[in-house]
Amino acid sequence: MPKKKKKTGVGQAGGVDWMAGLGPDYDKAYEKGLRKAAERLTDTVAFGGTDTPRGYNKTYWKTGKDRDGDEILILHFGTPAAAVLDILNSPKKWTLDCIEFIQVLRWCAQYHALGQEAFNKLGGINSFKLSYHETTGLRGRQLYLRSRKRDAFDCVDAMTNRKTPSGVILSTTAQEDEFLKSVPIGSRVMWSDSHPDAADTDFENENTLKIGPDEYVAHPFGILSAQELREEMATPEDEDEDDVDEAKRDAYIRRNLFIKEIEWYARS
Repeated sequence: MPKKKKKTGVGQAGGVDWMAGLGPDYDKAYEKGLRKAAERLTDTVAFGGTDTPRGYNKTYWKTGKDRDGDEILILHFGTPAAAVLDILNSPKKWTLDCIEFIQVLRWCAQYHALGQEAFNKLGGINSFKLSYHETTGLRGRQLYLRSRKRDAFDCVDAMTNRKTPSGVILSTTAQEDEFLKSVPIGSRVMWSDSHPDAADTDFENENTLKIGPDEYVAHPFGILSAQELREEMATPEDEDEDDVDEAKRDAYIRRNLFIKEIEWYARS
């Protein structure tokens, strides 16, 4: 997998506004901001699992708890725009898991499309939050989900929370890849590993964000195709790439890996 070139980070004061350049078309601006943020933060933000100390900039953020008792980050200084730009300019201060990484990318895309003034209206001191389930300004539209590889997807409407059968069955990687062609850029796609050894590990489920045709941001793996992601998930962490038994890996993918969730997001 080719490595993305890293840009040199600079401070916000007198530095680079990586999200500058609001375009006339909101969707194009959103997708451009999404890609710029993905390329900027991939390989620079550290991966943090459930047992990893959280990394963040304490100048802007403090920790708190959501209503479920889970730790969240809450803005306590500055504006939402300044805090998000600081993530882009100082990414090495940050440690995020795969879903938090996606949420930060979505913030960046919104900022690029909305502009600073409108983005700052999303929240403020003590009300702008990065949370696993209720991040400020981020909304879902439609969620496809299933429990097992052979199951059909159910479709859940974000407004009504009503679940209905979708009739969509994706039991092979070829079927998954064909369906993914119709999934909009900016959607979340979550692959799952059903092998018993993967249960309750940080990589049992891998949340990704689609940023282009067959291009997905998967933290900490980087920007990859769907098949490249499957191969990463099927390769043991301590195994050298040159020692991989491709036939064994492909068999593991067929037996254990599948798309468990696909979520369409609102862009504003």
